Amino acid sequence: SKKRMSWETAKAGIDYFAEHSIDSERVNVGFYGGEPLLEFDLLKKATLYAEKRFEGRDFSINLTSNATLLTDEVLDFFAEHDISLLVSLDGPKSVHDRSRCFANGGGTFDTVMANLERAVKKYPDYAHKLGINMVIDPQNDYDCLNDFILDYDVFDTVFAQGSLMDLRYADSGVSYSEDYIDQYNYDKFLAFLNYLKKIKNMKIPPLAVNDVTRLTQTINMSKGKMINLPETMMHAGPCMPGQNRLFINVDGDFYPCERGMACPKNIYQYSR
Repeated sequence: SKKRMSWETAKAGIDYFAEHSIDSERVNVGFYGGEPLLEFDLLKKATLYAEKRFEGRDFSINLTSNATLLTDEVLDFFAEHDISLLVSLDGPKSVHDRSRCFANGGGTFDTVMANLERAVKKYPDYAHKLGINMVIDPQNDYDCLNDFILDYDVFDTVFAQGSLMDLRYADSGVSYSEDYIDQYNYDKFLAFLNYLKKIKNMKIPPLAVNDVTRLTQTINMSKGKMINLPETMMHAGPCMPGQNRLFINVDGDFYPCERGMACPKNIYQYSR
């Protein structure tokens, strides 16, 4: 929709969070859209206010953006306030521009890449706060996605991760090609060899490395090697209503998290 969050709603949300998180060692405020940078003035005001409300605590801010509006003014502010930025970038130009377009129908790839490269060049010390998330369509060629990351120097600095398309809301099913499965499994095999230090001097596809890292963390956790496990875990992921996350929409309504906002008819059950 074209609704805009008012400053009063944003302030009330931050106040509610501050008052109901006094026992939390770490607190985080995240901005989502739509596209949050369309409301950069509100974002700045909310950031400055939140920094005052959470002064003296381990406080962080993150933002998810399509990066088309990542101007020098925005970068200056993000670097100054140590804001983590996750950019939606779905792969090479031929893939990304299929679904991520400007209002006039033109693709956004060239603009996004230029903004990322400028960010890394202008703020090398801030670059570790930048990441990209690729929404992967399993009908695409898997190797072309990894080749894309390996071919651009900017991804030597910027963290890259991938997530498969959520098919629950698709009108029709999406099939995995045999080539996609074979390529993915081979890359994951290389990532396992790299993890076990069986191969050296090889640049491993980052998407497979991230998958293996998450898997090994789960294995270590099952073996009791991970310390400070939470007392409560949620079967559906990070959305532990009222405990790990809380999402406020433009109207001031609460949801378990941004995923709950995507499908407001979902019913969430949890126990403590």
